[in-house]
Amino acid sequence: MRSTIAAITSVFLLLNSVPARSQSAPATSTNVCKTETVFAFFNGVKTSRLQARNLLDVFEQIHGTTLPNNESIRYELMYNTSNDFEDFVETFEQRMREQNGLLGDRFELFFEAMNGGGDW
Repeated sequence: MRSTIAAITSVFLLLNSVPARSQSAPATSTNVCKTETVFAFFNGVKTSRLQARNLLDVFEQIHGTTLPNNESIRYELMYNTSNDFEDFVETFEQRMREQNGLLGDRFELFFEAMNGGGDW
């Protein structure tokens, strides 16, 4: 028991002898955050990587590489691999859910929509 009390007292004295540090960081006049403008392009369904890259290049031709304040614009492709038919079904399902649940799980309408039919 005495050795436990001695150990606790030693730790307490050791901790009290360590100088306290300030909790606030020193003020600096420079902003360390790097800011830049990025034009991020997300490809659509059934788009190859080459097609997506070509579309991003078109956007760069339209909008240029600098802003009016001479800051540069970085263009990045955010490529989402397409699973073809699976992506169409997923997109259709999302659209159906957006209709306040009225058309939810109505997959029979999918083929009608693919053929351009339906006024729903």
